[in-house]
Amino acid sequence: MNEDQRDIYQKILEASNIIAQSSRRSSANYMVTSPDVADMIQDIYNQKKSRWRKEKIKKLFPDE
Repeated sequence: MNEDQRDIYQKILEASNIIAQSSRRSSANYMVTSPDVADMIQDIYNQKKSRWRKEKIKKLFPDE
């Protein structure tokens, strides 16, 4: 994930948290974007998901 993607992802999370604080219910769970932005967000999610899976596997099968 490059620096620009991290910045955008962080801003999305911050906006979601602001919504959660102002509504006192929960964070945002959807957003309207262009197809290009949606693809970028999906790429970020897939990269993070891949990293989470690798970490989980390392916990299950630590190197000896």
